[in-house]
Amino acid sequence: MAKGTKRLTPGHLRKKGPAKLCDGGGLWLYISKANARSWVFRYRFQGKDYEIGLGGLSELAPGDARKTADEYRQAKKQGINPVDYRRKLEAQATSTFNEIAEKFVSIKQDEWINQKHIQQWRNTLKTYASPILGDMPVDEIEIGHILAVLEPIWLTKTETASRVQGRIAKVLSYAIAAKLRPGPNPAAWKDNLDALLPSPNKVKGDKHFAAMPYTDVPTFIDKLKQRDAISAKALLFTILTAVRTGGVIGAKWEEIDFDSKGWTVPAERMKGQKNKRKPHTVPLSDQAIELLKSLPGYPSREIDPQGWLFPSPQYGKHISQDTMRKYLQIHMKQTGLTTHGFRSSFKDWAVEVSTFPEMLSEAALAHTIANKARAAYERGDKLEKRRKLMQSWADFCHLKNASSKVTHIREPNEAHR
Repeated sequence: MAKGTKRLTPGHLRKKGPAKLCDGGGLWLYISKANARSWVFRYRFQGKDYEIGLGGLSELAPGDARKTADEYRQAKKQGINPVDYRRKLEAQATSTFNEIAEKFVSIKQDEWINQKHIQQWRNTLKTYASPILGDMPVDEIEIGHILAVLEPIWLTKTETASRVQGRIAKVLSYAIAAKLRPGPNPAAWKDNLDALLPSPNKVKGDKHFAAMPYTDVPTFIDKLKQRDAISAKALLFTILTAVRTGGVIGAKWEEIDFDSKGWTVPAERMKGQKNKRKPHTVPLSDQAIELLKSLPGYPSREIDPQGWLFPSPQYGKHISQDTMRKYLQIHMKQTGLTTHGFRSSFKDWAVEVSTFPEMLSEAALAHTIANKARAAYERGDKLEKRRKLMQSWADFCHLKNASSKVTHIREPNEAHR
């Protein structure tokens, strides 16, 4: 502060405008004709005059304004333009998408009474949005980043992708309202993403692996359990274990360990390059064990010379690759759906409803797990964690009218769906 300059007194702060009052050290209080009061830091740097608005008197007390002005003076002494210093501080203070998303959910969770809905929000954003948007400053997110999240799943998991889009849009709308980023909202659908993505109402999804919504699975299973056909039992076993069709149709009694409640699928029936395939251990839920004990081959396991769990009417052979699909589409009248699609149903349930880590469901599906940390989910105590996951899935599948217990709260910007 310049020698001889006096600080502003409470009387000065109440002075009527227009006026410009110096507090010393480059700090001024500007009073408009309408008596609006705001702090301004004035200085000269490298031959140019600058003014930085610090905020209004109602939101920034004189002591806080003086501390901020002192920081700017120190920056100037170090050869840093206070404007650049301020920009650096603002950049450091910018919240990431993950931080804003969690804050938004925390604010809304009292409004969202259904706890599963709250968990679905967190799970879908963590699984689909966070890998790309999570650590980004919320004010740097652009439409290209939104498309990078949505395009990989828009045609194959349209319902989930549409929900993710709506939730990202809500988070960014909150950020805009909180002055954490400028508008417009890059995740908005109308007059924005609707010009770049096909309408979710018109997307048919992946025709090869068309999936049943997980909310419909319990009702479907209730009907499926009333069928005694070996194809129906194979299909139910497939749904409960989330194993690929090829793994199920060739299953043998010798692969089942009733003591440890496990099923080991040999490497030769697993997907992938032959030299990289490995056996896959499947924890069996109580419901899966009960199903196995209802099969014709239990307990003697001598109904077929090859020991198949699901033998074909042709003696000595197992059911074919297409048996379950035909039963699903023709006998269960689920035209357009595929057996493989139930793996997607399981994955969507795991992401949106369960509280298990995504890596656990990836391991359960026998997807390639790249690094050692993720691969640990294939071994040791992680098998027991997968057992809890599969039991939880089986419990959900056997819960009648489960869809009525999974509440999806319609959001304002989802009207297009």
